Amino acid sequence: MHLGKYAKGAIVVSIGTIEPKEAAALAEGVYAVNAGDDFALQIFLGNKLFQQDQKMLKANVGGRVFRAVEDSFGIAAIGGTEQRKELFLIFRGTTTANNKADFITDARIGLTSSSSGWPVHIGFNHAFSSMIRDIQDFCSSQKGVSTVHCVGHSLGGAVATLAADWAYSNIAKDVKLYTFGQPRVGLSMHALNITRKLGAKNIRRVFHTTDPVPMVPVFPYVHNPLPGKGHSIDSSDLIHVATAHKMGKYADNVKNKRWADIARNAPKFNHEDAIEGWLNSRRNENPDCPKTFEWVERAIHWLLAKITGQIVNIAHLAIMGVHTFLDKLAWMLAKAIEIKDAVSEFVRMFVRKVARVLGIKLKQAGEGITRNFLRYILEALTRRAYELAQRAIRNLKS
Repeated sequence: MHLGKYAKGAIVVSIGTIEPKEAAALAEGVYAVNAGDDFALQIFLGNKLFQQDQKMLKANVGGRVFRAVEDSFGIAAIGGTEQRKELFLIFRGTTTANNKADFITDARIGLTSSSSGWPVHIGFNHAFSSMIRDIQDFCSSQKGVSTVHCVGHSLGGAVATLAADWAYSNIAKDVKLYTFGQPRVGLSMHALNITRKLGAKNIRRVFHTTDPVPMVPVFPYVHNPLPGKGHSIDSSDLIHVATAHKMGKYADNVKNKRWADIARNAPKFNHEDAIEGWLNSRRNENPDCPKTFEWVERAIHWLLAKITGQIVNIAHLAIMGVHTFLDKLAWMLAKAIEIKDAVSEFVRMFVRKVARVLGIKLKQAGEGITRNFLRYILEALTRRAYELAQRAIRNLKS
């Protein structure tokens, strides 16, 4: 554990930053809470970072009615000898041990308000909100918590993000977030809010470049920190076999690294010429590659900036929900085509590119590129990305 200090009034409080190996061990070990393996659970609960003061957390997963289950989801624990003023909130990822109720949680991609009032994923928020009372009860018996560490993999990373947002307002102002292969949690307003509160340096989002889970839900959902970039680890694993999403793979790849060793590189395709070149290229894009979907999203941002004459954050168009956002985006693209200027040709290039990604022949669209056709391909992109992520998780658990 790397220790730092900060001043709070006249009192100097020691705070700790978990290194990658430690964070990965917590994110991997917490799966024992519902694995039915008492030996593995005792090993996890005996982690040297913890005291004996721990509380198992149960969450409501699944739907409101369909496959609704209360299941062991994580722990709250006070730090050990060196971290007595630190609270750990650690959450497991998706499991099949609860009749696949977690898959319903993952699939509930509508929007609701987070604890801080910003739009976030309904399923993730439902799971976290059901644990708030237990976390509050545990914290009420603890005095002087100075630092909160929120940790999780996959679904657990999404829930840890919501926990970090809540903890900042309810427990301590020093909150650190560590996630591995997490999906996107909310819209840009939520990502900006949590980045402002925690600080980008305290958000450690680790992802493999061929892990499909971090690319869903697709736009208008975004990752935090915002602006910023997560810690990326290059991966050559095939996306459909799900190896890149395994927590064990993440643990292996960070065990000899410090945070400074794991790249926080900005996307290489942000530049206008690069996006235009990608749109204009005739190469066939891999529809099973996360980078393809990153290119698509960057192209959408770029097109909207061209259409409106300014830099646009597309997530701000999604206040009324994901489907409303897709309608609005299709309408804007259709209007741009009608103008018949340089921008309209860029939109046509975008449609041709996306059609190739999806294996759609444009001649099947009937007369021209209509608003309905644009809506259709945007929905198809969303569905494709989600299916890739779900297939990876199912392969991982099978």
